[in-house]
Amino acid sequence: MLANAFVAGMPPVPEPPVSVFQRPPRAGRKLRIGLLSADFKQHPVAQLIMEVLEHIDRRAFELIGYDVAEPHESYWRQRILAAFDEVVAVRDLDEKSFVERLRQDKLDVLVEMQGDTADTRVWWLRHRLAPVQMSWLGFIGSIGAGMTDYIIADRHLIPADSRQHFAEKVIWLPDFSFPADTQREAPPPPPRVVEGLPDDAVVFCSFNAHYKITRATFEAWLAIVQQVEKGILWLYDQNPDSTARLRQAAKDLGLAEERLIFAKHKPHIEHLARLQLADVALDSWPYNSGATAIDTLWCGVPLLTKSDATMMSRVATGMLKTLGLPELTTTTVEEFIRTGVRLGRDAGLRRDIKERLIAARDHSPLYDPQRFARHLEKAFDMAYARFEQGLAPDHLEVPALESAPAQDEAAAARSLQVLLERADYYLQKEKLDEAEPLFREALARDPASPMARYGLGMIHGLRGQYEQALELMQQAAQAEPDNARFSRHLEIMQKKAQKNHLAELQALLKKGLTSHQKGDKDAAESCYRAILETSPRHPMALHYLGLIEVQRGDPAGLEKIRRSLEIQPHNPTFLQNFEKAKKIVPDNQAQEGFRVYE
Repeated sequence: MLANAFVAGMPPVPEPPVSVFQRPPRAGRKLRIGLLSADFKQHPVAQLIMEVLEHIDRRAFELIGYDVAEPHESYWRQRILAAFDEVVAVRDLDEKSFVERLRQDKLDVLVEMQGDTADTRVWWLRHRLAPVQMSWLGFIGSIGAGMTDYIIADRHLIPADSRQHFAEKVIWLPDFSFPADTQREAPPPPPRVVEGLPDDAVVFCSFNAHYKITRATFEAWLAIVQQVEKGILWLYDQNPDSTARLRQAAKDLGLAEERLIFAKHKPHIEHLARLQLADVALDSWPYNSGATAIDTLWCGVPLLTKSDATMMSRVATGMLKTLGLPELTTTTVEEFIRTGVRLGRDAGLRRDIKERLIAARDHSPLYDPQRFARHLEKAFDMAYARFEQGLAPDHLEVPALESAPAQDEAAAARSLQVLLERADYYLQKEKLDEAEPLFREALARDPASPMARYGLGMIHGLRGQYEQALELMQQAAQAEPDNARFSRHLEIMQKKAQKNHLAELQALLKKGLTSHQKGDKDAAESCYRAILETSPRHPMALHYLGLIEVQRGDPAGLEKIRRSLEIQPHNPTFLQNFEKAKKIVPDNQAQEGFRVYE
């Protein structure tokens, strides 16, 4: 095997100390499960596993996340890190320190979730860091002998007759070995014109990364589109170079320019909204869709796939069969094209499949994270039991639950980060009535949440309620002083509040002066006092309230006029009125002769 040959070329490592295999009896204690990845961030691996981790039974298991990712702010990162009982940042550890730290933590099971991908630490597992080592999800294939004991898969991805091609022993989960996050709610789709799609087109899409698109795949896609009237192909605009090459290839194959449309990157929640505009999704092969397929099917879009002889080429087939839609799986290019054309020409068939996909959200094992969590826990237990019994790793088949699992606490409410992500989406669209109840629910769940306070503050501000806005946004900025978004928007809101305050003061002053000129001193006094409540050094309000008090024989008015002069010492009207007031107040005669501004 190529993987084994690669591993064989690595330098040898010393035998692990016996302490790596010394553990107290399993009975009566939690299993310590470590999960290692650089993808605890805005990444498909995080997207897939978040909800399942939230459902792991903390009475029986302790989850430790070994985080290799660069620190950054995202809802996904916040959510997945919150799903662990402990998070250990290991990105900056060298190989020796990394090995020492993980051995020191005395894990029972270490799950490697990355394989040979960016920022991997998988090759350090050859030092033996835990009694049981597994790989799952992040790398769909074998990583070679001596790294992990097991690979978590299912009968779709690794049929029994393929297990001999893997250095690891296979743990077969029932159903499917890719979990799905069911807490996501796709917002309503935008009009097609927003995405540059014709209203009457049959939209075939693929939002796969461009490296998955082989020439054979692309030619099959175009063969389908060209045989469907008003068919167009909607792809992800991943980068200028590969997009340009795809445009040229489409032109060379005879597809009219206007029938190939590229979609720019959007935040995930906005992507789920636009994804619903597609009529049919076309899969890539031999590297199938993974999280992209989960998104597509969750949004009710029929996905057509082609399976092959490799584990990665069976992923979408496994999903579709788990959903009860085997008719969307094919095994030859000819069958793929034929089925794609039929889907494109038959709107009724597409509607039927869409309805089945939407209904599957409520009953399919693909969308049952509690069931998946119970199966994953059983996989940990079975593998660890073999170690505890002194048995070598062997192929294991996790039995399927015979009945639906009891609802656990994690199922009772949406994740806080899911609430905030959706609320933030509506806030950025200025759909305040949709955003507000979500932010309030988040704040009720976590009264200290800076994001919830920020969001509610923004909503108040957008409604012109600046006092409430500034209070909440200042609390958010104080809680997270390094949050550039909070600080920037607080500064903007302060300027808006000041501008609004000045406009309100100007309107009040105008009303007060008009009432004063008309002789309605009570109304004028009310306006001046309202101004001074928020701006106690407002010179005009001070001055003219002082005039009214002097006119009523109150000596306190003279002090207000004097204070207005301290603020505007060169105001000629203030000076004239002050001289008159000084003469009148001692005689308690202050009814006439004062000048009031227009």
